[in-house]
Amino acid sequence: MIARLLALTAAALAFLVPFSALAHQTVPQACTSTPEIANGARLALVFANSRYDNGWDALKSPRADVAALANSLSQAGFTVAIACDADVAAMRTSLSRFAHAVRGSEVAMLYFAGHGIELEGLGYVVPIGAPPPSEADGTGLMPIAELRDAVRGSQSPLVFLDACRTELATGVDEDAASLANASLFSEFGGAVGFAAAQGLPAYDSAPPSYELSPFAESLTDFLPIRGLELSDFFRAVHKDVQRRTELFIQGPQQPWLIDRLPRDFYFSPPLAVTLPPSGTAAPPGPPLDIDISRLESGDEFGIATELLAERGLDVILAHASAGDSMAQYLVSYMLRFGVGVERNEAEAHRVLELSAATGNPAALTVLGHEGMLFAEDEADEQRSKEMLQQAAAQGFARAHHFLGDLESAARDGDSYSAFLIAERGDLERGLALLQGMAEAGDDFAENWLCELAMIRGRREIAETSCRFAARAGFRGAQTHYAKILSDKGNAEGKARWAELGRSTIYFEFDSAQLTGINYEIVVQNLVEELARRPWVGLTIETHTDQFSSPEYSIGYSSRMAQLVMGYLMVEGVDASKITSVSYGSLRPNSKSYGLAPLNRRVEIVVEWADDGA
Repeated sequence: MIARLLALTAAALAFLVPFSALAHQTVPQACTSTPEIANGARLALVFANSRYDNGWDALKSPRADVAALANSLSQAGFTVAIACDADVAAMRTSLSRFAHAVRGSEVAMLYFAGHGIELEGLGYVVPIGAPPPSEADGTGLMPIAELRDAVRGSQSPLVFLDACRTELATGVDEDAASLANASLFSEFGGAVGFAAAQGLPAYDSAPPSYELSPFAESLTDFLPIRGLELSDFFRAVHKDVQRRTELFIQGPQQPWLIDRLPRDFYFSPPLAVTLPPSGTAAPPGPPLDIDISRLESGDEFGIATELLAERGLDVILAHASAGDSMAQYLVSYMLRFGVGVERNEAEAHRVLELSAATGNPAALTVLGHEGMLFAEDEADEQRSKEMLQQAAAQGFARAHHFLGDLESAARDGDSYSAFLIAERGDLERGLALLQGMAEAGDDFAENWLCELAMIRGRREIAETSCRFAARAGFRGAQTHYAKILSDKGNAEGKARWAELGRSTIYFEFDSAQLTGINYEIVVQNLVEELARRPWVGLTIETHTDQFSSPEYSIGYSSRMAQLVMGYLMVEGVDASKITSVSYGSLRPNSKSYGLAPLNRRVEIVVEWADDGA
């Protein structure tokens, strides 16, 4: 499939919120091969390896990377130690000291910038003085398991690796590459962030005029923003790095995160926000640049995090207070989903109504859709329908979708409408629409294309779309891709993607007849796997969308769980080994006003009795 093409952009940090709620700012240590390791609640050890020899290319950016990152971490209350150009002995000394210091700490973060490789199914980072690549057999390299072990003692252990993940040996499928070997982290209660996807390179200073790597620059841009929970923080980094590198010859760099933390983690906690009274003057500087087409494709999260990094929360609030309806819509979104600020449902609704009062099509669509769902009488329903019609008259895709005009919605960029066009009879039209959106860089379209291709047996499309969606973090796509690799005989690749993914069934919003839109292929694959492998237990996790009231969510979750359990029982699965749990709307797959089907889902978690071999 043709590379996904988007305009290349670069975010510049222009706004820092004071971190008064955190520990006092500390000055990072000088750069030495074996730095002193201090004690404290928030500790970070960052490695910068750049002066390579023995056939390893010298790297331009690691020292600048860790200097910038250390500054951002120190402002977030971390005590930071910097190790530069460390050989394997020096790295082990620093890791041992760090492991001792972080026991019982609030958070411990380990960051490595330098070379990384895959070698015969194992992942390594490369110390200074390592043997030449042609002689590499693991000797003189640093297994990533040792980096992981150094932070285990902390309450919130974090590892970030700005290193390539290419396989050094020849003839190895990239899908079997294992720097993200999930089994290494299955019993690790922390998070590991990778600069690149499996089997792919991470760029050094890129373009060459840049001092920092794309990954390091994005980390330092987003880390000072208050209120980004770790998964949101890394989702913002992923989108930003992919956008920065989209036009590079080797293709976009795609960071990703394995998150096993048992609780939410913030580099800096969120602020409680109330929109100031309207009527104030717009702040100095250019207006906010909010592309309405990105709202149509469900990218509120990307817009919000970019503007938080580039302009700052105060500027966004000031524009909203001055009457900018797009800024008001964005503030409402941030309050609804807790992006950069504390969640506040009542304030989110109030600000959304301010935006809709000016005729903003995005705000009209959200209010109109919610009103249609929970109308108490015909008059309420009619008013809500008129809101949707007003938004549709401005060409807003999601309004067309909620009015049932799937063709107009899909033409304007709504990927779920394109999926439904295919599912409801016009397969080739829906496929073509989704492929066009995917080519334009829409990750959500990639996910629906993966689901559609799997449902309809179009494996030549599924292999590409599911790989892209899997790398973008969609758990259902990861499970589908594991199935594809298994069918191709790639047992190692299959095991690793299956460990990351979950069997996921998406649901329509239909209280009368609850139907999983992809349940047949998902349940069939799961049942086959349950019959082939010994298993201990199975948990049905139900998730609803933000449009459901708490009361409706409880009933809706119960019906989804019962439906899936019924499917499994019909197929002979032992019901005594099945449990269910409802998370309501607390764990959205997508933080967007318009992509609710991605959130209305069941994820099936299996406790296997073997290692999947």
